[in-house]
Amino acid sequence: MTTDGCAATKRSLFFRWLVMPLLLFLWPGMLLANDLLFVPRVSLSIAQYEFTKPPTIGGLPGNGTFPRVKFDTTFKVLGAGGTLFKNSYYFDLFYQKSLQESESFTVENIGLPNNASFTVSIDDVRRRDYSLTFGKKIFDGRAGVYAGYKSGKTGGPQPQGEHMSFEEKGFFVGGNYGWLISDLGVLSVNLAYAKLDGNRTQKTNTGFEPDFIVDFNGNGDAEGLSYGTTWTSRFTDHVSYSAALEVRQYTFDNIKDVNPQVTFTDEIEEKFSGITFSVYYTF
Repeated sequence: MTTDGCAATKRSLFFRWLVMPLLLFLWPGMLLANDLLFVPRVSLSIAQYEFTKPPTIGGLPGNGTFPRVKFDTTFKVLGAGGTLFKNSYYFDLFYQKSLQESESFTVENIGLPNNASFTVSIDDVRRRDYSLTFGKKIFDGRAGVYAGYKSGKTGGPQPQGEHMSFEEKGFFVGGNYGWLISDLGVLSVNLAYAKLDGNRTQKTNTGFEPDFIVDFNGNGDAEGLSYGTTWTSRFTDHVSYSAALEVRQYTFDNIKDVNPQVTFTDEIEEKFSGITFSVYYTF
């Protein structure tokens, strides 16, 4: 079986044995429950983003070694969405997009002529995410289980029409538990796991054309784990807020380029660490 076939089988098993049973458990309650409540929200996030790629042997023409790359920046992210509640069941739709950031990093010692180096500049690096989530409150509302679909992409254009991007999309499952702190609010913890499809693209002119243009377009598996804690309370009877600390980590492996002559590194890692402040309105 090919690598792509193995990856498809793993994703199918993940959906069949984890995501689908939970969705089948959640969806009938959404259809049959009587009470309906919609709660919109907006959010602002500050997230430290890290992208790490170990060295790739043969990643450049002439079997040169493409070095370890570590890129990090701070994203300021705006979000909007809403949750539809029916009794203990809910459906959530959420979209986030970061403001523009400009970053650069230097790549050295990769077998270029005269041991030269080059600088990769990203003029408009952004992050965007969206998710669809079905969930159910359990244990008298103190806890919840959920499943859904998510997509995220990081990247931006480089000079002279070049680009770099990393994208992951697929299904996830998770759960949370909360504690009522007197009458002040609720402190909760959250843990979720995702099995995703990943895509990594990069086209960079090193300045030594035509032999040293970095051109990747690889697909593979991406596994994601997110965890964190959230404080939720009220401003008024209709307006509430939350402050959440969250970490999201994605590991991208089994990478195959669309061009079989291009060699990719075995693994790429992406990590977000940040805080999100959200405001909710209850009609």
